[in-house]
Amino acid sequence: MMMGIVGLAGIGVLDTAYLTYDHYSESDSFCNLLEGCDLVTSSVYNNLFGVPLALLGLFYYLLVTALAIYLYRQGVFGQILPVLTSLTAFGLAFSVYLTYLQYAVIGAWCQYCLLSAVLAVLLFALTFYLWLVNRRVLNKSADLLQ
Repeated sequence: MMMGIVGLAGIGVLDTAYLTYDHYSESDSFCNLLEGCDLVTSSVYNNLFGVPLALLGLFYYLLVTALAIYLYRQGVFGQILPVLTSLTAFGLAFSVYLTYLQYAVIGAWCQYCLLSAVLAVLLFALTFYLWLVNRRVLNKSADLLQ
């Protein structure tokens, strides 16, 4: 399951790396599925405090990847799993907000942004599931010790 998280986050790295490249190269986005990518990626909502959202997304996916690899290699979830779950919950909430902006405010869709939103849903679902399972295991272990 942890390798699934690494894989999904890796796709997110590729997605946001392309969008970051697209932002700084100032070229037209390669949108072959939906029209409106350029409207979304060039909108006033594309930056947060002067930093492109694609670059922030790239850092987010790199952090999720690094934490998931760390958890996979350690084999012990401890305090890092709740951090990863919280991080993916934040990513999901932010993706919902950005998807709302595409729909209700900008009136256009970006296929790369939508891919990122789907990845955010999947990453949160997987990390939340792992957190629940880990919590049950810890509770059973505590019950056995009493």
